[in-house]
Amino acid sequence: MPPRLARRTLWRRPPSGALQHSADLFDMIRKGDLHVEVTASYPLGEAEQAHLDIESRRTSGKLLLGPRR
Repeated sequence: MPPRLARRTLWRRPPSGALQHSADLFDMIRKGDLHVEVTASYPLGEAEQAHLDIESRRTSGKLLLGPRR
């Protein structure tokens, strides 16, 4: 059986390990090996609606919450 990765184990890594993990992740995105699909974008003024949409499962994928749409 493959090892189970629990969320709490990710936070036990030393900061240098977390930094390396983040660097590896962003390198994969830059190279095109990992695609992040943003399915909806909300301006900061609509943060409440973004949360409601997540809670009601009206969205799938990643949501972007930012200063501009």
